[in-house]
Amino acid sequence: MNPAASVSERLHTMNPRTTRFELLVVASADGFIGRRSGHNPSSWASPEEQHHFLASVDRADWSFMGRRTDEEAPREDRRRVIFSTSASGLDWCSPTRLRVDPRSTGIEAMIEAIGTRHPARNCLVLGGTRVHDWFLARALIDRVVLTIEPVRFGSGMPIVSNIGGEPDAVMRRLGFRRTDSRKLNAGGTRLETFEPAGSQRIDPDRSY
Repeated sequence: MNPAASVSERLHTMNPRTTRFELLVVASADGFIGRRSGHNPSSWASPEEQHHFLASVDRADWSFMGRRTDEEAPREDRRRVIFSTSASGLDWCSPTRLRVDPRSTGIEAMIEAIGTRHPARNCLVLGGTRVHDWFLARALIDRVVLTIEPVRFGSGMPIVSNIGGEPDAVMRRLGFRRTDSRKLNAGGTRLETFEPAGSQRIDPDRSY
C-alpha cells in the first residue's frame, strides 16, 4: 500500500468520514495564488471572491494554514491549525490556535487535539503552496473549491509546488474532476468545484 495514501485510510478508519477537508483557494487565470509571499488575495481578488471566502471560513470548524497566512490575517476568534517548523509538539497559542510542525506531527494527532476544543467535521485548507502540497501528498482533500480571477501574474506562487499551468489543468493533473462551475460576477470571476476522480496523483516525496 502506498504510504502516503494510507494516511487518509488510517484517518477514516479511526474517524470514519467525520472529518472532511476542503481546499479553498483563489488563483489567477495563469495558476498563481500570488505574485510573491505576502501578496494577500484581499489586494487583488474580487469583492465577490472575498465574500465567498469569508462566508466559507465562518462555516468551517477549523482552518489549516501556514504561518505566513496566519500572520497576514491574524484573527484570535478563528479556529486555526497553523503549520510552523518552529512549533514544538502540539503547541496551543490560545484556545483557538494550535501550532504544529507538520514534519513530525501527523494528521491523526492534529484532529485528536483540536477535537478536544471543538469538533473537527468540516475543515478548510487555506494555504500557502507548501500546505497544499502536504495535504495533497497524503490524499486528504475531499473537495477543492477554486476561484479563478481574470488576472494573469506571469510568475509567482503556484497552487502546488511541482505542477504549473492554468488552474483547471492543475486540478486534472492532481486527479480531480470538475463537478460545478459558475460565474461570480460580470467581470469573469469563476467559482469551480472539484472532487477526487478516483485516482489522485500522490507524491510521497513532497515534504514541508
